[in-house]
Amino acid sequence: MRVLLVHSFYRQYGGEDRVFEQERKLLIQNGIEVFEYTYHNSEISFFDLPLLTKNMIFNRKTYNEVREVVKEKKINIVHCHNIFPYISPSVYIAAQESGAKVIQTLHNYRLICANATFFDYKKKKICTKCLDKGIGATFYTICSNNWIRNIAIALANMINYKKNVFDYVDKLIALTSFARDLFIKFGIPYSKIAVKPNFIFVDEINPVCTKENYIIFVGRLSYEKGIMLLLEAMKQIERKITLLVVGDGPLRQDVINFIEKNRLNNIKYLGAQKRDKVLELISKAKLLIFPSIWFEGFPMTILEAFSVGTPVLANNLGGVSEIVKEGVNGYLFDFSEQNLPDVILKVLDNLEKNGMEESEGNKVYIEDRYISTKNWDIIEKIYTEVLK
Repeated sequence: MRVLLVHSFYRQYGGEDRVFEQERKLLIQNGIEVFEYTYHNSEISFFDLPLLTKNMIFNRKTYNEVREVVKEKKINIVHCHNIFPYISPSVYIAAQESGAKVIQTLHNYRLICANATFFDYKKKKICTKCLDKGIGATFYTICSNNWIRNIAIALANMINYKKNVFDYVDKLIALTSFARDLFIKFGIPYSKIAVKPNFIFVDEINPVCTKENYIIFVGRLSYEKGIMLLLEAMKQIERKITLLVVGDGPLRQDVINFIEKNRLNNIKYLGAQKRDKVLELISKAKLLIFPSIWFEGFPMTILEAFSVGTPVLANNLGGVSEIVKEGVNGYLFDFSEQNLPDVILKVLDNLEKNGMEESEGNKVYIEDRYISTKNWDIIEKIYTEVLK
């Protein structure tokens, strides 16, 4: 079988980029002949919005190049990951017209929401207007700091739907049942969407039993990730426990200023780190805090914590409860009903009482559900079905 993987890398390397690389490795390990068509969003200037909007609808260059690759390499399946904004749905048309089947993994919600997150960055809360009232809600809802960009994205989406470009896609893949249900509510037929989570390779499972006296946050420093709410919580915690903050993003300076202004010696900002260092830091942490306040896709950070035996404390929102199981591999809390400082202290007390039972729970749970071998079974089934 020959598969063309299509992906546009983000300006700041993130979870979707990591998943793309993981799946490429998995396919190769299982004897699939893999080809790639990739782009990097750092090459894009959002100042050239008219041309970018046109390309989001149909990119002639992408269409011609993918059509040529599919024919020349005799590709059976074109599996797309992120095609925003440059590659565009033109890849679907090129693939189908050249005889290949098309699969699209839905890593986020950009097909529905211009922000891709169902999050209103002005009101700082979940917003599902584009799901409930249609994509056109973007035109009268200022929910980000770049309304003009969102208008362009919404316009491109509306035109693509009107042109029925998704009829060229044979199968869509959601990462959780929660996400699948949102896309079905939007109008995607149940039969056209499968659920396949992210995964960890067998050799990446390496539980560390000796933990140090710190908890950790790893992720993009942006409001929807809950970082500022976590810092506020740490401000109220008097126990001798340190929070390590690992990552970068638009709130970087806000994080630094908050720590300095409040003279918080219990928070250390480490900035962006290489993946090996991040895993080392997670492995030695007593707890990974995941305070995200948007409908996350399928966070690799959580799986990586499981792989090194570190329990997770996560905000119970969206599909997170499908991944984090209370008392098995972590703990869930609700920002709207619970006081985060109290929850953190209660969980730490529980971990001290139970020792490393959660670490073993992580290992068993990940091997049962999120190991690469089981993920391959799901991919193989999807590929086989679309090729029938």
